[in-house]
Amino acid sequence: MPHYLIGVDVGGTFTDFVAYEHDSQSVQVWKNLSTPSDPTDGILTGLARLGDLDAIGHLRLGTTVATNAILERQGAVVAYVATRGFRDVPFIQRGNRRYHYDITWIKPAPLVQHRHCLEVDERIDRDGHVVTALDEDGVRALARELKAQGEVEAIAVNLLFSFLEPRHEQRIKAILNDELPAIPVSISYDVLPRWKEYERASTTIADAYLKPLITRYLDTMQQRFLQAGLGKNFVVMKSNGGEMTLDAAAEAP
Repeated sequence: MPHYLIGVDVGGTFTDFVAYEHDSQSVQVWKNLSTPSDPTDGILTGLARLGDLDAIGHLRLGTTVATNAILERQGAVVAYVATRGFRDVPFIQRGNRRYHYDITWIKPAPLVQHRHCLEVDERIDRDGHVVTALDEDGVRALARELKAQGEVEAIAVNLLFSFLEPRHEQRIKAILNDELPAIPVSISYDVLPRWKEYERASTTIADAYLKPLITRYLDTMQQRFLQAGLGKNFVVMKSNGGEMTLDAAAEAP
């Protein structure tokens, strides 16, 4: 029986396949139309060309689902939680731009709506010391407010100087997970624990924006792959050329 190592790259228009057969050391290359409503359809249709899916030993998956979701603005409704006084950071952004005196330049719109930008009472100073303790009751009230609204699908938390001292972000995540267990929470210390407030804010918001979509996508893919007899020998490619499990990709899109 042939034994294949498969590489799959899911694009917006085509899904590309490369199959390497170990015994003969032969390589096949082909493509199939992508199916944006459920990319797994296009993948399984393309793999059917090999006949017996049991012959697939390992499958490496690359995908532009996350990229396309950002470009097409098809991600989740995100709530942004910041230190009091700093909820506008995603909108202020930075003053630097390619053409500094171009008055026609328009800032790119954030992946969060202004009405979903919220604040909590807490403060860490530039040395990582707690200046103002976290108002946990305020966080719980915020969670109940979000639950009552029923709009938000993911939450991004980015507090001032949290890359030096993450305890407030971590505590907020624990409270939100307790109050809103069905809503994923991204904190900047996990996503990008570095200085520069706007960069941390925008990256954490993007992580939250993509997380529900990618989780559904990968969960569906895993279920259908198992039903098709592909086993569990499949991983997702990272942008640096490495690879990660489906669970890891869903946790950090």
